[in-house]
Amino acid sequence: MSRLQTSRGAGRVGVTGRRRAVVVVVALAVAGVTAGAWWVARERRVASDAARSEQVKSQLRALGYVAEVTDELDSSRSGVVLHDASRASPGVNIYCSVHGNRVHFLDMEGRELHTIALPNAGEGSDCMLEPYGERSFLALAWPTLTLLDFDSRVAWTSEAGQHHDVAVDTEGRVWSLLLQEAVLRERFHTLPIVDDFLARLGPGGEVAWQLRLSELFASALPEERLLRMEKLLERSGRQSPAYAAASDVFHFNTVEVLDRDLAVARRGHVLLCARELDLVAIVDPEARAVVWRWGPGELERPHHPSILPNGNLLIFDNGSRRGWSRVLELEPATGTIVWQYRGDPPRSFSSPVRGSAQALPNGNVLITESTRGRVFEVTRDGSVVWTFLNPDFRDESRQQIYRMQRVPLERYAGWVGSAGDSTP
Repeated sequence: MSRLQTSRGAGRVGVTGRRRAVVVVVALAVAGVTAGAWWVARERRVASDAARSEQVKSQLRALGYVAEVTDELDSSRSGVVLHDASRASPGVNIYCSVHGNRVHFLDMEGRELHTIALPNAGEGSDCMLEPYGERSFLALAWPTLTLLDFDSRVAWTSEAGQHHDVAVDTEGRVWSLLLQEAVLRERFHTLPIVDDFLARLGPGGEVAWQLRLSELFASALPEERLLRMEKLLERSGRQSPAYAAASDVFHFNTVEVLDRDLAVARRGHVLLCARELDLVAIVDPEARAVVWRWGPGELERPHHPSILPNGNLLIFDNGSRRGWSRVLELEPATGTIVWQYRGDPPRSFSSPVRGSAQALPNGNVLITESTRGRVFEVTRDGSVVWTFLNPDFRDESRQQIYRMQRVPLERYAGWVGSAGDSTP
């Protein structure tokens, strides 16, 4: 099991660890046990890892993510409230409420077919499930990533700080994003930040390879932001909520490994999205280089780009500053937007943070409007043919959904196997 590595001191937990280590040393010395040095090192390492992990968790909690919807549409309605069966793409819908610990499998009418229990709800807001192999799944609940099966049996759990997304390449290798505390040195500024790493995991969930993304994208940070952080650091200090939010300078939220060549990239390259840079980019992990980028001046705090069968990109553009969201299809070679969906009026579709878009087999798009707890399916002519409102209420507040995905009926039937009474 790997653990989140940070660059800060151990704090109170570290003091406790050192006291415990001293007691162990004395006891071993009295007993004459020669393994004392090993135990000291172990105790110090465990205490240091725990303290560092907790400190990064505290920084991320200060960023202001909430679990409740920020703009309730209609608290009297829940579940599937619209289903045009003649135009909606059939399948099984998979989702988890923000900060939830149960993943739900629903049919097109909103009936629950199955649930998977996660080991914990995690500290973050990015609860999601990624199918892996024949009957297994990768469950993400920051800062953990868990491999488990259809019956919730856990194979391994990694606590390396995984967040926002997980992907599987054509060779079955697992890729994710990690959060680590670091120091940014850029243009004569020296600033503590929450940095993002692109990581490839080994068969037991251990980190086998990683790339520090600030090495590739620090030059894209606006000088004004660096100056603002410098002033905040002097005025408020590293532990203040204001600096914690400002130190999340990239906020990468998507990882997808290309399964084929594109006009602008090659098979095995990795698609990324950096919310704070208004940027979608593709990197060559072997060369540790950016091969394509697009977005500043056009996107506003985007999420969840994906590769379409025609080689174009589907992107959820949050529009946090303009006050409304849209989903667009981009031709990457020319930077041309060839299709987009937005609400009518535009502010009727808005998710300032989070959000996702999934291309469906019939050409429709499944859109997760996270901050309203709503998921809806649109046709290419802009018609809404399916709508779901999260029925999960806590303290009379509807919960947000990070990302819903729809899988084909035949794939779900394969997971169920002989338990035919769960087949929709």
